[in-house]
This record gives sequence, C-alpha cells and structure tokens, in this order.
Amino acid sequence: MESRGGGSEVESLRSAFLPEQISSQVMAAFNSPEKKAVYLAKKALLEEHPNETQAIETIFGIIPALRNSESLKTLDAKKDGWDKVKQTLKNVTEYNFLLTDLVHSNIENREFLSGLWKTMSELAGGVNQEKQFDQLKRGILSQVAAWRVLEENGSNPKLSHPSEDAFDSIDLWTEKGEAVQVKGAPIHGVALIETETVAFPGVTFEGKSGGNKYHLNSHLFSEAQRFKAKMSRYDELHHENTKGLFLVVPYEDIDFTTGEPNRRAVDEVKKSLPS
Repeated sequence: MESRGGGSEVESLRSAFLPEQISSQVMAAFNSPEKKAVYLAKKALLEEHPNETQAIETIFGIIPALRNSESLKTLDAKKDGWDKVKQTLKNVTEYNFLLTDLVHSNIENREFLSGLWKTMSELAGGVNQEKQFDQLKRGILSQVAAWRVLEENGSNPKLSHPSEDAFDSIDLWTEKGEAVQVKGAPIHGVALIETETVAFPGVTFEGKSGGNKYHLNSHLFSEAQRFKAKMSRYDELHHENTKGLFLVVPYEDIDFTTGEPNRRAVDEVKKSLPS
C-alpha cells in the first residue's frame, strides 16, 4: 500500500519519545497513595515532551478507560441511574476516539505503535485488565483498518463524534454522508452491507476476491440488526435519510500493530461500496 508521505518527519518527531520508557512512571503514579500523583506525573511528562500531548494523554487514560469499559458490563440504568451509565459510556467513547486517532495518525510508524501497545498492555496487566485491553485493542485496530480501507477507496472518511459512537453506534462518516459501523471478526472475507438489506439471519455471503463463504448470523447479525434500528431512530430524530453501512473486517486482514489492512480487504471493499 502506498505511503501517505511524511514518514521520516513523523519518525524524527517521535525519536525522543518512546512510550515504553514511561510505563513504570505511569504505573507508579496510579499505585501511589498520593491523591495528586497521577496529575503530577502527567504534568511533568507533558512539560518534558510538549509535542506528545495526545500520546501522553492516551497512555495515562488507558487504566481509567479499561475500568470504565469493565463497569459498563454491570451498570444498570434503573439501579445506578441513566446519568451515570450515560457519562461512563461517554467517557469510554471519548477515549476510544483519542486512541483511534492516535493510531491512525501514526500508522506508518511501527516502532512508536509497537511501544505504545506494549506500554498500555503492561499498564492493563498491572490492574488485572488484560482481557479488557485485548478487546479494546482489537476494536481500535479494526476501526483503524476500516478507516484506511475507506480512505484507499476514495471515501474520505472521518471519525464520528464520540456521542454518535456512544448513542448511535456510528464509527465513521464517509464523504457522501454514509454512516459506518465497524466490526472486526474472525471471518474470511470482508462483509460490507447496507443496513436496509439486513432482513434475516443465516444469509451466505461470498468474499469478493477469494470466494470464501461465511454466514452473517448470531452475534454479527444481531449487531447489524441493532445498527439498522439505531439508524432508523437517528433518521427520525434528525429528519434525514442516512445510508448506513455495516462493515466487518476480518482479523486476518489487519496488521495488529499498526491497523493497516491488507490489499485483499481494500479490493473487496472497492467491489462492495455503494455507487
């Protein structure tokens, strides 16, 4: 896949900042009994690396983000209050936006991203959130891969607002105003489905290049149905007629350090994109 340019410039900007070098500082701050330890540690690193605000905010944000994601599994709107559920979900999607943008912006800098994932993995392990971290990483890299696939096919996508992600399940917007929900899955062949065509489970799809067949049923079908329902509600609230796209990217087609999709995924989406 062609370079987007500026790779050497990005690497030179990153040369003085290696995420893995601050892992112990971050963990020590979170483990400190001092109330201001996290704030002071982050402040010191931001002053030391003023060009790395997004990366430092992302690294310090991983532990609260994982805890918020874990709490969403048990929060109940009736028992805990909708406001608490809403705020927790908002916090999760805002962090995901930050991390997705950081990875996408540095997709050509494998060294930096390798260090970033290693650092966040160590921090997650330190608070017994390894499983939650693995789920987060898969989700973020699937979204980055979808972003790149659509970029390569001229759709000029952009990230949705975190509130649209949280409450409408919209991950990306194309230049044409199509709303895209992204899923990564252990399937063969990309699935790109217009939501109005989601009618019943067990439909067999074929991978556009390799001829691989798979079924959009069970969990993925339920997700597609939910997105279809949310798009209907979105249109009612905004008085629009928005085309929804449900895009499933196979894990096997994603580079799990950078999020870069392989050529097969790009070509399959090109054949499936609405005209």
